[in-house]
Amino acid sequence: MKTNTLIFKLLFINLFLIAGCGNNSKEKTNIESTKENSVDNAKNNIPTEEEIMASESDNEGIDEDQEVTIGNQVWMVKNLNTDVFRNGDLILEAKTKEEWLKAGANQQPAWCYYDNIEEDGEIYGKLYNWYAVSDPRGLAPSGWKIPSSSDWMLLKDNLYKEDKTNDLGKRLKSVDLWIPDGGNTANNGTNSSGFNGLPGGERSHTGYFHRKGKKGTWWSSDNTDHISIINSSKLLGGNLDGRVTINASNAFSVRCLKD
Repeated sequence: MKTNTLIFKLLFINLFLIAGCGNNSKEKTNIESTKENSVDNAKNNIPTEEEIMASESDNEGIDEDQEVTIGNQVWMVKNLNTDVFRNGDLILEAKTKEEWLKAGANQQPAWCYYDNIEEDGEIYGKLYNWYAVSDPRGLAPSGWKIPSSSDWMLLKDNLYKEDKTNDLGKRLKSVDLWIPDGGNTANNGTNSSGFNGLPGGERSHTGYFHRKGKKGTWWSSDNTDHISIINSSKLLGGNLDGRVTINASNAFSVRCLKD
């Protein structure tokens, strides 16, 4: 009887060990499979779930304190800082000059930080090429749009209705971050409009950065003949004071308007 009991216990222990090994084998297989998938995704430049969730957070709804009403328009008070299209697809970050030139040659949507300084994104937002702005997947978050040249003109008209003095640039510019330009020692604005125009600078189609602190330039949605510029104390630009043909591989800021 004791012998049978002992045999039964041994069989039970063996079965337990076999089952445990089976589970460990499955867990090991799952871990290896996950690792293989991660490696494959990295090779194919497929974003991880964590990367997608982090990027999508930039495209979430805008709080009321992040927008301003000017006339009958509602504008964001910060430059766009998203790295995904409205559908969640990632936009290429071109960090090097070579990557920027390649994106332009391939007519590929791309963005960058000024001088590739990530911390600047929280203040000035990102700089985008025209291919990102015009992409049908939509650069602006849901409920917003890239303003057209007519929208920029309406902004100018709305400001004139409020105050016909010729100081649009001063009223649109932020109260700090602007540095003296030439002989102008008082280059900051009053931001009385609430627009908070920032001197985010730009990137040329050849990959060089310039004019941060002295110039703010924003894309219009129409085409590359239309941009808006705050430079010195005036509001200038292709759609306001004459047409300027811009290379589609240049990078400018984006300011969104409520759709």
